[in-house]
Amino acid sequence: MHYQPIEVILSEANLKVRQKMWQDILELSDWDIRVRLANMGELHKPQDEPWGTCIAENYLKRVEILIVREEQFKGLPPFDMELALVHELLHLIVPNIDNERVEETCVWSLAKSLVGLMRYNSIVDEGR
Repeated sequence: MHYQPIEVILSEANLKVRQKMWQDILELSDWDIRVRLANMGELHKPQDEPWGTCIAENYLKRVEILIVREEQFKGLPPFDMELALVHELLHLIVPNIDNERVEETCVWSLAKSLVGLMRYNSIVDEGR
């Protein structure tokens, strides 16, 4: 079953609100996390990571997360800014795995599950 977002994130301001929520949920409140919308060309490997990327300084607990602007997402799978955000935040938690493909698969699975559960619980709570 596919769950639709309760509230679609359409602006950088909305994204920052959602960032704070996920930062608290994932217990990353002690990190200095900056999130901004970016052009596809700003990503490290846009062919491999078309939704976003993070540039982390783990020893300082500081990270910049770039999420691709929705209008640049032509021809790619449906865009989900919140899913991309959670995916990048999870990279701060999931330890580096020698096999990048395995790491990405794990992080995407976790991100989809967490976002899906959050949306499902929001639907259930609204129905009460």
